[in-house]
Amino acid sequence: MLYETLAQPEVLLWVVLSGFLCGFVFDIAGFVNILFDKNKITRFVLDFFASLICGLIFFVVILNTSFGEVRLWQALFFITAILIQRASIGKIVAKGCLLCYNSLIKFLKKFGKSLKK
Repeated sequence: MLYETLAQPEVLLWVVLSGFLCGFVFDIAGFVNILFDKNKITRFVLDFFASLICGLIFFVVILNTSFGEVRLWQALFFITAILIQRASIGKIVAKGCLLCYNSLIKFLKKFGKSLKK
């Protein structure tokens, strides 16, 4: 058997894990976008850099696991892993980040009022 055939489960594992990692990159970009009051320009810039980082991660994983041979199933599993992360864990992370952001803003407002007294 060829090495590529024997290594496909390992390649699949790394591709899926990198897809989940890229989902977290998009979560971080969304949280930073909230910090900038959902500005359209920062949203575009953050999405561009998040996509660039995810493309770089995919390239490095493919280069290290399958020696740069990109196959359609690898790209499909990578995109599917991002979508699954965004639909499941991404919602939990987004709610947690929003909760932390709201509590931090409330704390800073109370702290600011106490400083004015």
